[in-house]
Amino acid sequence: MEKYNFKSGCLICGKPIIIQKKESEHTCSICHKTFISSTICSEGHYVCDECHTNTHEFVELLLNSKETDPTVLFSQIENLESVHMHGPEHHSIVPCVLLTVYKNSGGHINLLSAIETALQRGKQVPGGICGFWGTCGAAVGAGIYASIVTNSSPLNSEAWYKPQKLVARVINRISQENALRCCKRTSRHAILESIEWTKEYMGIELKKNEFLCTLYYNNKECLHENCPFYNNK
Repeated sequence: MEKYNFKSGCLICGKPIIIQKKESEHTCSICHKTFISSTICSEGHYVCDECHTNTHEFVELLLNSKETDPTVLFSQIENLESVHMHGPEHHSIVPCVLLTVYKNSGGHINLLSAIETALQRGKQVPGGICGFWGTCGAAVGAGIYASIVTNSSPLNSEAWYKPQKLVARVINRISQENALRCCKRTSRHAILESIEWTKEYMGIELKKNEFLCTLYYNNKECLHENCPFYNNK
């Protein structure tokens, strides 16, 4: 596959992404498959969620990591070349980061199997649901993490409510900000709420470091000083 290096905006040309009033058919500029979507770049390029998400680089990092602090591990992931400023890859990154530090902190899971499950579920969460579905993919990603570590299922009455408790906390925190999308900001909120949830429901205390963002220059909708993670030092 040809390599595209634009960290924000259109993956192909870097131009702004526009939202159309109606969904319509678009052909992915990378895989050339046809999808129904309302997003396209100002130059007419469309990139599907699958082509936007490159999991290989960050999964390799996670499987080789001994990190026990999700704030540190997420910061390492977001600086990878294959991870963009915004995009559906964050729906998988959030649970995979949390699963890794959970395992490294003493959690009893098979990490490879858990990450494979998180990727399979995260890839089903479409890009843009924060604006189209009334929930955020980062919050859903936190729920995916919680569902895996609690062994939740639609028929597991002991665990069924626990992931929803976490998702509700994340959504409540995100919804307090009068802001536009930012996958970095919402992912940080999801991870911080997950740290508290993990201590309360799983009895494992995850480390927490300063969680500032240094990638604001890639985000044209950045809140700057109004974002709790803004750092222009």
